[in-house]
Amino acid sequence: MWNLILIAAQLLIVGVDASRFWCHKFEDGQCIAPGDAGLTLTTEDKAKMSAFVKAVLSSSWQRPQVVNSSTIRNKVLAGYQGWAGARGTWDHWTNDGQMAPSATDPDVNHWEHFEMIPQMGEYPLGALQATGFKYHGNGSVVNVYANAAEGVVDLHFQWMKDYGMDGVLLQRFISDVINPGKGLDHFNTILAQADAAAAKHGRTYAIMYDMSGAASTWDTDIDADFVSHVKNYTSSERYLKEKGRPVVCIFGLGLVDHAQATVDSSLRFIRSMQANGFYVIGSGPYYWREGTHDALPGYSGVFTAFDAIMPWSVGRYSSALDFRRLGPLVEADAALTQSRGQGYAPIAFPGYSYRDTNKINFIKRYAGQFFRAQIDAYLNTSGVSFYYIAMFDEVHADCTLLDLDLEWISIAPLARPNAGAGGHRHLQVCRE
Repeated sequence: MWNLILIAAQLLIVGVDASRFWCHKFEDGQCIAPGDAGLTLTTEDKAKMSAFVKAVLSSSWQRPQVVNSSTIRNKVLAGYQGWAGARGTWDHWTNDGQMAPSATDPDVNHWEHFEMIPQMGEYPLGALQATGFKYHGNGSVVNVYANAAEGVVDLHFQWMKDYGMDGVLLQRFISDVINPGKGLDHFNTILAQADAAAAKHGRTYAIMYDMSGAASTWDTDIDADFVSHVKNYTSSERYLKEKGRPVVCIFGLGLVDHAQATVDSSLRFIRSMQANGFYVIGSGPYYWREGTHDALPGYSGVFTAFDAIMPWSVGRYSSALDFRRLGPLVEADAALTQSRGQGYAPIAFPGYSYRDTNKINFIKRYAGQFFRAQIDAYLNTSGVSFYYIAMFDEVHADCTLLDLDLEWISIAPLARPNAGAGGHRHLQVCRE
């Protein structure tokens, strides 16, 4: 369980000035709004960080250098999108994915499509893409990364090892892989890179299909992609298995707005995958037992058929207090799945902000306290068999474990911050 605690540590970060806001008044690419001074750490901030460093360094716990990929039990997994640059050079960095985000471009299609900028200092130079923004102070260009560029996925897996994270569920979006083209090529590249990086860094991974935006042929579309591009990887030494069965996760079955997956087609898909020797995880509605709120009614048989249940929690509560009120629901989920011999994974997430739906700074991080409240509760919940964190790299919704670049001014006040002391200091502490 220490690995979950240490992952939480990477979000236990110092506070910053709440007056720091995103600004769209620029002169030569630089924000000229008053009050956007550089970040400074108070004496109290530094004392807190120093105490935290000493506490972690005093631990004698050591991580395994190579994760046991033969079982999903007790694993700590994160979702990995890998989608930056998927359908276009700037996909998931700008609204249309075609042009670099700019401080002065009046076309909304070219505006930035992210809520934060990760620290870029450790990325390979060949993976960097220059935006139209500049940093305060030195006026240097703000760069972001191209996900499929050589070394990016490898670096992320190195950080997973440094964090004490066991691996990822690697997402494949059905709508992106059903036809030949850049999207399919991109996600196939990410898959190959993830397999190599998992082997190099002793991590594990499995595929998670996301049926958001999929057609009514979602099941046959998955079958075609799986046979053509994924199945060969399931025999990899680093591919995650449970009792000899390769793990496959499907997101969306039984979820509101995903009705293209009917009860009958869902059951056929699950049973077919199981008959072919796969361990099938279902990730979907948070209220899957009740069939209300975010859950379609009548899917109880579908949820019973899964080998494991992983209810999607992102956005279902917006504070530590809200989360604690839902404690009985999580406990009842775990108790039912355990009684049926199913696996169960609760989902923790660090926060949420998404301007496209006008949910700016919607779920505040509170300097890691929100994330830690979830972790603490899950560690004390009977019947949990593995753990999932959403997400490793979803910077466009500020739902990510990547370090925030301290010099970047986010769209939301950094009173929520996930900023650290810079230079991946808290990741280095976790590595120790």
